[in-house]
Amino acid sequence: MNIGKMMNTSPLTVGPEADFTTMLCKLSCLPGRLLYVVDGQGRLLGLVSSRDLLALMVPPYLDSNLARAVADDEAIVRRAFAAHKDETAADIMVTEIVALTPDDQFMTADAVIREKGLNALPVVDKAGRLLGEITRRDALRYLTLSCCDCTCDGVE
Repeated sequence: MNIGKMMNTSPLTVGPEADFTTMLCKLSCLPGRLLYVVDGQGRLLGLVSSRDLLALMVPPYLDSNLARAVADDEAIVRRAFAAHKDETAADIMVTEIVALTPDDQFMTADAVIREKGLNALPVVDKAGRLLGEITRRDALRYLTLSCCDCTCDGVE
């Protein structure tokens, strides 16, 4: 089973010039955990995760004990936002990316996701253009529909 049949073909994308506010809004308002940074031809340049953005908004030295002692966490977050609001996707993106092709098999995708501790993998063509993403949920949905006589309609 190749992942070209399972993948989400509408991943969240931004250009390298996307500003911090745009990235925050996209990741907080739209389904998905990753923003794929693509150039004008759709080639994958990097990615920005919700974890990456949160790491910029919450001080890294803040453990759970210190966080409980903070009286005004909104002020800290607003200062962090002000400090990073001019950064772009190109400034923040991770460029070391593991990607698959639509012809890769499901077992390969699952193994890479597990080995790397990822939630999603980009799927690109031979020219490096982003075609979609494969997540564990996409694979599970496809396998369920392939192996079981059930639909997602009416599931409570």
